[in-house]
Amino acid sequence: DVYKRQIMGSSERTATEFDSEIVARFFRMAREDSSGLVRLSLASTLQRLPLISRGDLAVQLAARNEDGSDHNLPGMVWFGIHPLANNGLAGHRWVARVTEWPDLLRWVARTCAMDIENDLSVVEEVLEEAGKNPHKAPHLLQGMSEALQGWRKAPQPENWEMVRAKLVEHEELADLLRELGTVFGDGRAMEELRAVVFDGSAHLSARRKALETLISIGPPNLREICEKVLRTRGLNGTAVRGLAMFDDPAIGAKLVGNYGRFFRPDERPVVIEALASRPAWANTLLGAIESGKIPRADLTPFHARQISAMGNEELLARLRKVWGDVRESSREKRTRIAQLEAGLSPAVLDKADLGRGRLHYERLCASCHMLYGNGGKLGPDLTGSGRAELEYLLGNIIDPSATLPQDFRLTVIEKKDGTTVSGNVTKENEYAVTLRLLDREETVDTKDIAKRTTLDQSLMPEGLLLTLKPDDVRDLIAFLKNQKRKR
Repeated sequence: DVYKRQIMGSSERTATEFDSEIVARFFRMAREDSSGLVRLSLASTLQRLPLISRGDLAVQLAARNEDGSDHNLPGMVWFGIHPLANNGLAGHRWVARVTEWPDLLRWVARTCAMDIENDLSVVEEVLEEAGKNPHKAPHLLQGMSEALQGWRKAPQPENWEMVRAKLVEHEELADLLRELGTVFGDGRAMEELRAVVFDGSAHLSARRKALETLISIGPPNLREICEKVLRTRGLNGTAVRGLAMFDDPAIGAKLVGNYGRFFRPDERPVVIEALASRPAWANTLLGAIESGKIPRADLTPFHARQISAMGNEELLARLRKVWGDVRESSREKRTRIAQLEAGLSPAVLDKADLGRGRLHYERLCASCHMLYGNGGKLGPDLTGSGRAELEYLLGNIIDPSATLPQDFRLTVIEKKDGTTVSGNVTKENEYAVTLRLLDREETVDTKDIAKRTTLDQSLMPEGLLLTLKPDDVRDLIAFLKNQKRKR
């Protein structure tokens, strides 16, 4: 309150009541005052100023290099100036010229790049700043990369070649330059990425990143590239995702035929995900399960639901025959819950093997749920849930859609290339939709979406316990009920 009175006087003022004398005082204080609290108050005042005055004050605040690592100031300044971009004002771009704050540079560049189709000149301004000040380039280029995530092709800024030539000597920028270059249709960047993928002396993470970037762009020789590294440990899982883009039954047959040879147990879920993404491949997968080539347990309820969501009646009938029903009736669920409650008495649970229960948890649950800070984020965190109560636990496992928060509804996207992907939406804009899948996030260009459906179903599939024997159910439930953390 002391600092508010120092800045604003004794009375509260609205945005329209700020006169030029007060605004000039704000500028001087932002430029000269030694108190971080005063500057924080000024930053919070940005949102109450007329839009036309915000850019100038933000420039004075953002020029104070000592505040770049402050926990609050960069965010407060950004909240004040990000509306400028939507109102045809340039204040946020002025900030990028004077500030050294990493987050603010990234946010400004991301906002400019999001408008690349409508105003290429603002992206050229960002690149110009990166070329003049290479120490800012990592943050500016990262912001551009975030904005263009999921894009296959974007207009190339006129100064891209010139700026790239200035920055290419900075090794730490190599990945970002290649990534942006591919989106801008830079042929050299494509060849550099291809070379990295096949460079056996390069770090595996760099080779994987290069392959992921090529997959996101989809060059004409992508299938050839992915097939060549299909036997390379650490790259074959990523290669499978690239091959899933091609609607060729021969690829599905090849993945099934080499399931046990090319892929370690921890890599096989990626293969199952790919096979469950196309009707023809899913049919091949179910045939392999039926013949015993692929264990039935490797097809998770999540992937069974994805196959079910394809709406192919013949495929659904085969899924029921080979794997089981994906959805039980309400009466069946109530009966099942009652049976399990009766059978899982305290005396029965006392005999459980918690170690085996943990193994079942890690196979069936951990890819979606967090427990004590470990696991996936597709479903709710189980650490502080009501899992100690048997009725609560069984109700949510047997009938996960009974109580359904909006954030955990299943979104199914059918792409124009014939593949299906399902998960929950984490972010979206007019250009791309990002889904959280079992083991990663995937961004889909809105131009590639043929159909999008949000189901009144939980992301957690039904029938989770149907694949387990009675003792396995006992061990899993006992582990989930147990409140003592196992390390």
